[in-house]
Amino acid sequence: MQKISFSGLDHSGKSQQIRMLVHYFPQLFHVTRPLTEYSHRWPKLECPEMSRWWFETVSVEELTDIFIESLNRRDKDQCEGKISVLDRGWRMFKAVCVATWLTREKIEIQEAVAETTRRFLAKLDYEPSEFEILLVPNAK
Repeated sequence: MQKISFSGLDHSGKSQQIRMLVHYFPQLFHVTRPLTEYSHRWPKLECPEMSRWWFETVSVEELTDIFIESLNRRDKDQCEGKISVLDRGWRMFKAVCVATWLTREKIEIQEAVAETTRRFLAKLDYEPSEFEILLVPNAK
């Protein structure tokens, strides 16, 4: 299965690029849902409740596992004969997990990367392979 992932900061144009691809080439692309729709373990919260859940309630171990579970399910969401388009790639979600470990547990970056990598290697059900596009907003 072929996949294209768009990663970047919020408001960098990911959603706009995805909409344009599908608009002009609907027969070629299948857009996956937001990652939070791939697991019932994501709470249906708005800020600041989501922030509290993320940084105070759920353990970092469980949060990382929820990300991995969601990535595994998203990987299975494909449409025969179409290229899957992902709003954010697996590397970006892995980086979010590392950053959360650093923020929550106050550990060294090497330890956060090692723990996240260990969990991804143990629990990710597929070999990540995406054509990755990183969108960077114009500084002007």
